[in-house]
Amino acid sequence: MSSVRIKWLASIWICVGLQVVMAQDCSDPAPLCFVQFNNITVDSTGNGPLMADLNCANPAMNGTLYQITTIAPGDFQILLENIQCDTAGNQLGDGLILTVYDSADPCNPGPASIIACEMVSDQITLDLTAATADQNFYVAIYGDMEAGDSGPADCGYELQTSGEAVEFALTVPSVQYEILLGQSVDIEGVTGVEEYLWSGSGQITEDTMANPTITPNGIGEFTYQVMGTQGDCEVTEEVTILVQPNIIPADVITPNGDGINDEWYVLFLDERFDRADVRIFDRWGQVVYKSIGYGVTQLWDGTNNGNRLPAGAYYYVIDLKTSESGEGPVFTGAVNVIY
Repeated sequence: MSSVRIKWLASIWICVGLQVVMAQDCSDPAPLCFVQFNNITVDSTGNGPLMADLNCANPAMNGTLYQITTIAPGDFQILLENIQCDTAGNQLGDGLILTVYDSADPCNPGPASIIACEMVSDQITLDLTAATADQNFYVAIYGDMEAGDSGPADCGYELQTSGEAVEFALTVPSVQYEILLGQSVDIEGVTGVEEYLWSGSGQITEDTMANPTITPNGIGEFTYQVMGTQGDCEVTEEVTILVQPNIIPADVITPNGDGINDEWYVLFLDERFDRADVRIFDRWGQVVYKSIGYGVTQLWDGTNNGNRLPAGAYYYVIDLKTSESGEGPVFTGAVNVIY
């Protein structure tokens, strides 16, 4: 079984989460996978679970809590922006409180573990530094209440993190592979995360490898998905493989002018293989026909430079030139000229 490798252009994707979160159990923080789009809400009385004053001593108990796990030592940033609060008659707070801490116990951080605690109504960027990989930081977002407010506002926001200590990217091929039935594709260049899992029909060798070999099990377009995992964050991308049928050369031509089999036909050898090198030889190894591509205007009619060839066996070599190296797969065989 042959393999085909095709060049590709890389695309980079990041892990994006979409969720609506109320106050939660601080023992189960949500992973912050670069970007979260959330909405803080309260109940109709304004006494919802997110109602809080500037409570930096124990922020996790009354807000939405995220966990950031670093992948390397170094700097990173936390950005809270696009805050849109629905306030009513100044009875609701009009912003959010952002608290960051690095306690070993997210439910009881204690004042000493607080890195930042800010009231935010527009946007804020915090610059942080991780000492090691696998270091946990916790980010609590909860409603801002001031004197006279009956509850925190209903606020939408965007929270994201970036920087060398936290970023990862799943790099995958971004072009379609094209092979013949029975061939395989050696995936190359998939990188960026700790764990991989491929899925799709046919045979996938080592589906937990970054770059497996894939053999589809039919003709047509096949889509394969790779899921990359980094800590608690997941990102997926797809690879498409188009499987064409193998070419089928005729083994006889009868160029007698009756309009039946007067030319040599090769089934499925068409404009898709416009680089194909087609050559036909006589029994002494002399080339009697050659072409690049084999379209309807290039069909061999049993002649050599316009001269009718004698009946007998002739031998073809067809190089489709679809591989990355520009050579192969190659098909050989005999075609008989009969008058």
